[in-house]
Order: sequence, then structure tokens, then C-alpha cells
Amino acid sequence: MTRTSDNHIQLQLAPPRNDNGAQLKLQEGLQQILRDNLPQQLPAGDALNQMRQIPAISRPGGDAVAQVIKSMLSLFSVPPKTDAKTTQQVVQNHLQSSGLISQPRANPAASQRELPPLQQQLGKLTDLADQLPPQAREQMLTLVKGLQARSASHQATSLQNWQEMPDGSLERQYRLDLPIRLERDRLEDSEIHIQQRKKPDEEGRFVSQWSIQLHFDREELGPVDAHVSLQQEWQLSARFWAEREETTRLIREQLDGFQQQLGASGFEVEALQVQRGKPPRDTRSPVNHRLVDLHT
Repeated sequence: MTRTSDNHIQLQLAPPRNDNGAQLKLQEGLQQILRDNLPQQLPAGDALNQMRQIPAISRPGGDAVAQVIKSMLSLFSVPPKTDAKTTQQVVQNHLQSSGLISQPRANPAASQRELPPLQQQLGKLTDLADQLPPQAREQMLTLVKGLQARSASHQATSLQNWQEMPDGSLERQYRLDLPIRLERDRLEDSEIHIQQRKKPDEEGRFVSQWSIQLHFDREELGPVDAHVSLQQEWQLSARFWAEREETTRLIREQLDGFQQQLGASGFEVEALQVQRGKPPRDTRSPVNHRLVDLHT
């Protein structure tokens, strides 16, 4: 702040100084988290599938464990065909469990923040594991640790790619699992990568651009990738790639209906395209290359 005359001062806001030392320590800490957790991590679908197959949970004493696992299936997975509201709630549960977004409180006056949904369920399983026979207990605790390591790996990978600039622009990324329930509630692993870019427009107003990348590999369809971008809140475009000709044809046949559904939901669809092959570059997650990447 500088005084320019008796009645005037000049105020200039200086951008925050970039503490390279603190940034380096943060990156080193995130790398250590990944080194510690990547070898132990289990994708959510794999872990839940294995939990449900532990014989002891179907016997007396294991009923409570089975109920918690059933609750986790409801909270953190979706059926292959589901409504947008259900998917939105499941993704919200995952994001809240990541600790990277705030969790709304049922009671604003509460003095203590509730644990995220995933940590609540894993804590219950850890406590209930004592009721299981020794071998089943060890299996359960190993799977719980695998899920905890998976969550920590996703958090560290997400935070590595966060950037916030002095002018207010930013880039944030979120990684999370979204298991898909198939026949008999068998889960197929999917991973979502959500990306937000917030930059000033021509008038200086900050607007967000979201992108989604999805990859899955089903036996009946083969590898399929989808890239979706969302601008100005409602302007949507999407491109699909499939390695099999019959899958490419199947997706193309569904595009008109898909566009109508998007329009009915209020989206302005700019382009929907499908082509055979692979996307131009591999953007799958370094945490797990097996299934889904979502940038939003």
C-alpha cells in the first residue's frame, strides 16, 4: 500500500509467494504414500467380491459382517443400467470418502466431523472381524487394509495433480473406484478420473470446464473408451472408441437415443462421435490400468 497524496493511497495485491520447499516436501510425502500403499491396494470391486466369498460370513456370527458388506455394495457400486440420481449419489459417496471434498453435516452444530462413509464401513468390518474364526478374520483384515490402501493411493494420485495459480485459475483431479454390479451382484472394477479446469473467460469471469474419461473391457464388448467434456455447465460433447467392429456398430446405433436422453436432461449436445480403434493417447490411471478413467 502506497500513499500517493494527502487523500489517496494506492493498494496493490501481490500474488502469494510460491514456497518451492513446501511444495517439494508435499510431493515427496505423496510419493511416499504411493510407495507404501500401491503394493497393498485392492480395487474396490475385487476386495468386495473376495469379502463376500469368505465362507464364515454366511455362518452364525458372520451375519453382521454380511450386512455391512451388503451396505457397502449399495453405497459404492451401481448396476449396469441405473438412473442418473443413483449414480450421482454413489459418486458423491466416493468423493466424500476421499477426503478431497467437504462432507455435508446432518447437524451443523455438531462439534466433531463424521467419518466419511467408506471409513465408517471399514471401521465396522474391522471391529466385527473379531467375531469370525481366525483364518476368516485374517482374510477380512487383509482385504480391509487393501481397500484402505486403495483409498490412500487415489488421494495421493489426485493431490499430485492439483494446481492453483495466483490469478485464481486451477486444475483439480479426482480418482475413485466405481464398481459395476453384474449378475448375482458380482462386481466388475471401474476407475473414474474426474478433472476440473477453472479459468477466466473473455470477460474475466471464472468458468469451469469438466472432462470425463471412461475405459472398460467387458468380455462381450471388448475394450471401450469414452471421453466426455462439459463446458458452460450444459454444453456437452462425447467421443467413443471401440476395438471391435460389432461394438462400434452397437454404440453408433444407440447414439440417437443417448442424445435424446441428454437433451431431456437439459444438456446442449454439441457432438457425439464413435470410431473403431483406441483413443489417441493412453490416459488411463497409473494406479490401476484395468478399467475406467473418468475426467470430469
